[in-house]
Amino acid sequence: MRFLSDYMIKDHKEFEKVFNDFGDNIGSSHLMEYFLKFKWNLTAHLAVEEKIIFINYNPETEEDAGMMEKILEEHRELISLMDDIEDRLNDGKDVDISHLKRMLIEHRNFEDEVLYPMLDNKIDENTKKQIITKLENQ
Repeated sequence: MRFLSDYMIKDHKEFEKVFNDFGDNIGSSHLMEYFLKFKWNLTAHLAVEEKIIFINYNPETEEDAGMMEKILEEHRELISLMDDIEDRLNDGKDVDISHLKRMLIEHRNFEDEVLYPMLDNKIDENTKKQIITKLENQ
């Protein structure tokens, strides 16, 4: 049996490396390049979650529906934060990524520890297999 959480935790680790590259280059002349790579990776990750995984899950309870809405709201907030950072970089202003970093850590931990184990338990095996196949072939 394969788990969505295994795949997504691996994906979290990969874009975390890209974020760290960006963070390590604050003040570098290549900062925008690192930022755009991070933004592209995170945006792609969020799209995968929303367009491949979440679309295949129908919340069974109000609590589950609330959790899914919370995740989607956090996605919108992360995108907004990245847009703000990009605007600051384009304007030649300093950037503070501490709020983004904090939010990414909290979001990742919630997904890794709560959301993905729950989805692994509630999505039927055939659907999980189809999702994982799509994830591996993207």
